[in-house]
Parts: sequence; structure tokens; C-alpha cells
Amino acid sequence: MKTKLFITGGGGFIGRNFINTYYDRYDITAIARIGSKIDESKCKKFVYDRDVKQLDNLFMEAHSGYGGGYYT
Repeated sequence: MKTKLFITGGGGFIGRNFINTYYDRYDITAIARIGSKIDESKCKKFVYDRDVKQLDNLFMEAHSGYGGGYYT
């Protein structure tokens, strides 16, 4: 089982390179704004629209599944 990682800035230079390098070693979820360009073949994209409850649900349910926001 892969270790789960949550990252921010997955559409930026560092985040994009991190995902491209480590997607095969980790189960990566990129927390992103609407419209962020993230390679969804290499990680999950969790769209954050400034509702703190979405993030809280994401972290609280990380061990049993995902929820609280929406994925694209």
C-alpha cells in the first residue's frame, strides 16, 4: 500500500515536478483551486473552493476514503 500524500501547489513548477517524480511511489492528492492544471493520470485532484469544512472532511476521512469536496 502506498503512503498517502496531500500537497498544495500541484499546478505550479515545484508541485508539478514533484508529482511527475513521485507519483509511482506515493498516493498523491493535490489540493487545488478551480481551474488548476494538474495531471490527473498521476494523482487525484481535490478541488478546494475556500470552504474549510471540505478540507477538514478530506483530512478526517483520509484513512477510510475521501469526501467533503469534489474531484475532477
